[in-house]
Amino acid sequence: MDKNSLIKDLDLTLQKYEEIAGKNLRLLEYLSSIIVKNRLKISDKLKPDTLLVSGKSGTGKTFLLQNFLSDLDIPHKIIDSKSFSEVGYQGNSLSELFDSFSNEELKKIENGYVIIFDEFDKLQEKQSFQKDISGRSVQEGFLKMLDGLEITVKGQSRFPIKIHTKDLFFIFVGSFQSIGEEYDNLKKKMKSNGFSAELVNRITNVVTLEPYSMDDFIKFLTKSDNSVLKNNVRILNELGYKVSFVNYEDTVKKIVQEGLAEDWSFRGIENSVNNMFNKNLMKILRDNTSSRQIFIDGLTITCNKVE
Repeated sequence: MDKNSLIKDLDLTLQKYEEIAGKNLRLLEYLSSIIVKNRLKISDKLKPDTLLVSGKSGTGKTFLLQNFLSDLDIPHKIIDSKSFSEVGYQGNSLSELFDSFSNEELKKIENGYVIIFDEFDKLQEKQSFQKDISGRSVQEGFLKMLDGLEITVKGQSRFPIKIHTKDLFFIFVGSFQSIGEEYDNLKKKMKSNGFSAELVNRITNVVTLEPYSMDDFIKFLTKSDNSVLKNNVRILNELGYKVSFVNYEDTVKKIVQEGLAEDWSFRGIENSVNNMFNKNLMKILRDNTSSRQIFIDGLTITCNKVE
């Protein structure tokens, strides 16, 4: 993609997310700037950018990143940092990171690929009588990748493929609750709370997100083209159903209230919507009449034939 097309796509997508992301739009602005630099390879002399995203649970850290990158059709993968450990202990070593990549995913790496390490704060080194499950050796593995490393991997392909980590853009995500409630001088606090100075110094950008209110979650569910509610309605439309809301605002409010009661996060709302549709889908599909109407009233879904 040429420079003008890339910038135009990013600008249009940012505009779409202005109202959805709200107070945390700056995360996507940072991400867009880094994508431009990485994709266009503005200068080989510049050190690779990395991004650390911090914030309490419910601030949409992983959720915003994943949706924004998907809208831009930028290849990315979310990795659970807790799955890594030192050799000999439960979990995966960093050298096994690419084992789950398909052949197609591996080929995309050379053109720029985003890897999001979720729960990154769980990798802090802990002093104990036993060997640390997520300690310094894992952090040293990250150093090698951040500095640029050529790796021969097989992934899920039949033949080995050579990749270089300089073509990857790393994003580290975590709540860092063990460090404290305040996120000021986060990098300095990380150094004194189990993260090596060498690793922390390679983090070039830090963004801390603010918690969302109930109104913010409602706004996301109604404004985002890819919200879980709209995607479930699309699925029913594709199956030949016409979906009507008896009271759209009331339905959205009840979905958000139920989801946030379980988990104050985008994930909690997604679970609420999916539960509502999944528990009714088979009942709806049993009626194979070609023309039918679905009514959604609050958290209730009913299927009535159209006369």
